[in-house]
Amino acid sequence: MNTRMSGTLSRILALTILVLAPLAVAFGVLLPARQTLVDLEAELLTQRTTAARLQAVIAHGKVAVSRPISPEAGAYVADYLTGAQDPVIVAELQNRLRAMAIGYGVELASANALPTKTVDAHSYLGLRAVFRGHLKDIQRTLHTIETTSPLLFVERVVMRLDVRPLDNGDPNGPPALMAELDVYGVRAPTTGGPKP
Repeated sequence: MNTRMSGTLSRILALTILVLAPLAVAFGVLLPARQTLVDLEAELLTQRTTAARLQAVIAHGKVAVSRPISPEAGAYVADYLTGAQDPVIVAELQNRLRAMAIGYGVELASANALPTKTVDAHSYLGLRAVFRGHLKDIQRTLHTIETTSPLLFVERVVMRLDVRPLDNGDPNGPPALMAELDVYGVRAPTTGGPKP
C-alpha cells in the first residue's frame, strides 16, 4: 500500500508540475509583456497629444499667415519680423544673425532671447547675441544688421577683448574681440481678418 500510495503521490506531483510549469512560464513571460504593452500605449497617447498640439500650432500659423494685409502695410512687410509664434520668430532671427556673422568670418558664440517689449502698440522681439572675431569683421556684421531688412535695432553694445587668441593655431596671435549686442526687431502687426 505504501508503494502504491507513493506511486500515486509521485504521479500527482508529476502531473501538478506538468500543469503548473507552463503556467509559471506563461506568467513569467506574459506579465512583463503586458506591462510593456501598457507602457507603449501610454507613450503612444503622449505622442498623439503632442502631435495634436503641433497640428494646432500649425493651423494657427496658417490662419495668421492667411490674414489679408492692407495695401499700405504691404509695402512695409519686409521691414517686420514675421512668423506664426514669437519663439519661431526669435529662432529665425538667431539664424539670420548667425548667417550674417558667418558671412564675415565672425563666430556667433551665444544667443539668448530677450523679453518682449511693447512700445506704441508694437511688439519688439529681441536677442542678446555674443559675437567673437576681428574688430573689422564685427564692425561689418554690425553694419549689415542695421542696414538690411527686416529692420533691426541694436540697443546695447558691450565690447571686450577675449583672453583666447582668435587663431587657435597661433598662441601669440591677436586676441579676439567679444561683442555683446542686444538686437531687436518689430513683430509684424496683426492685420484685419478673423482672430484665431
